[in-house]
Amino acid sequence: MSATPNLASQLADAIGAWGDRRTGSGWITSSQGAVYVRKGVHLIDGRLVTTLDLASIDMVAPGQGHFTRFLEQAKDLNPWDAIYIENVLNPRFAEHLRRSGWSEIPNQDAPCFYLLRQSY
Repeated sequence: MSATPNLASQLADAIGAWGDRRTGSGWITSSQGAVYVRKGVHLIDGRLVTTLDLASIDMVAPGQGHFTRFLEQAKDLNPWDAIYIENVLNPRFAEHLRRSGWSEIPNQDAPCFYLLRQSY
């Protein structure tokens, strides 16, 4: 049995498959966790931008840095205007994003964050 590809290689495959399509989505999974990823469009700073959405994050061992490392790889792979993280339910992770320079969407029930490409 072959090993499951890591999250970053699966993200690269998904981005390649979505290509010029307006949207695309799906789960990527590894032994470290699962992330629901999507090519999306969001109103950010008064304009519509194409984003790499990380819509659901379920890591096997939170707090061990696996997702932070994946996020750095996602920045390198993302061909669009921004990365958007939806509905951050973990207060510790939300604070990590704030400290790391991510912008928060105001007036959300659960915090949502984005990082524009020119910021990384």
